[in-house]
Amino acid sequence: MLRSSGGSGSGGATTVIEVIGAPGPTGPQGAPGQSYGSALLSGGAIRYVSGLQFVVSAASYVINGATYTSPETTVTLTTADVTNPRIDVIALTSSSTAVVVTGTAGATPAEASIDPLSQLRLTAILVAANATTIGVTTTNIYLENTEWTTTTSGGSVVAASTTNPHAGTKDVEFTAAAAAAYVNFSNGSAFDLSTRNFLSFYIRNKAAWASQKSVVIQWYNGTQAVGTPVTFKHGAYAFDQTNVSSYQSIGIPTSAFGAFGLTTTAVRFTVTGGGSAIGFYLDDIILQGGVTVVTPTDAMRFRDVYSAATQYQLNDVVLYANALYLSLGFNLNVLPTVATTWRYLGGSIPQNSQSANYTTVLSDANKHLLHPAADANARTFTIDSNANVPYPIGTSFTFVNQTTQVLSIAITADTMTLVNTTTTGTRSLAQNGMATALKVSSTGWLVSGIGLT
Repeated sequence: MLRSSGGSGSGGATTVIEVIGAPGPTGPQGAPGQSYGSALLSGGAIRYVSGLQFVVSAASYVINGATYTSPETTVTLTTADVTNPRIDVIALTSSSTAVVVTGTAGATPAEASIDPLSQLRLTAILVAANATTIGVTTTNIYLENTEWTTTTSGGSVVAASTTNPHAGTKDVEFTAAAAAAYVNFSNGSAFDLSTRNFLSFYIRNKAAWASQKSVVIQWYNGTQAVGTPVTFKHGAYAFDQTNVSSYQSIGIPTSAFGAFGLTTTAVRFTVTGGGSAIGFYLDDIILQGGVTVVTPTDAMRFRDVYSAATQYQLNDVVLYANALYLSLGFNLNVLPTVATTWRYLGGSIPQNSQSANYTTVLSDANKHLLHPAADANARTFTIDSNANVPYPIGTSFTFVNQTTQVLSIAITADTMTLVNTTTTGTRSLAQNGMATALKVSSTGWLVSGIGLT
């Protein structure tokens, strides 16, 4: 199915079209025109520059189950055919690049074909015969501080800085900006976001952001917030908060703001979150219509057991200490127990049956340790110390004793306290008794249960 939008370029009637392919061959999860297992994860926004040139923002994506990243890239379509139109495709590749796949000109041209084994389609562009431009509709919000009316929270935010502009002579500069610092851009009259595909802007960091920091982008009708705020932070829309050397092109689909059909007159960028203050520059803020790309998926992806050597993406799910954790953004070598980077999803209580004295290991976290009926001997199960095995706070062990012999529950070096008492030390668990030990501090545990003395 073809859906067209856009206007006309100086070189003739040119239109950007969205081409929606059939679902992938394994079912409706398939991305448009792609086989299941290929999807855009973050970034990949396409910003029109001029002529036949576009900027593709940095992206994270999956092609046939393998994850790739590509840097911000400028691509240029080849010169238009003099006689006939053609349909080009901008795509991401398994070589971590953004490319143009040039279509074949014809009276009724077909979209250029991509290789689904090595490419992920972002958008299709109709290049009219003899065209020198592409029909893209742009609304300028901030270029030289003369477009929409700019107001700020003051102090740490300068609306017309002349330091490090991306283009022209002005930018918005945030210096040591704490939570609640903002810049507001007001149009003064109603604007319909549904007529545009992207909010596009450039951002340059002065220094790496504290992990707790983010920027909330919210549309308003006057002073009334409208729609859904979008939280912009490391990993979101392929933003790299550690890049302090250059501007980054960011594109946020207008659909993400949930304001289609609602009256909007202004947009605000507000710093939020704890940690140290941040500094950055904003420039070239526009609303763009006429280029529709694949929407990043928000599906969770299971990535198996956590590894410190793996780069995780937004919405990746890992298994760590017998529990599931959801990644809240791009991260490398950040333990799933760090709440600002991961979200705990829960887990089952798998079994570890032992018929001998036993000391716990990391993989026992959140398991139940069984002393089976077949082992009619007194045994001691020992929780290892935090110095040896740094279990995350919140880790628990469930002890089950099925034998007629006592199961002793001990701890190495750290402190285990019987619930509702000040009694510490080894506890005894009777036949068919069940007890749970919960880690409440780095070296402290509470234990309680039925049949426990």
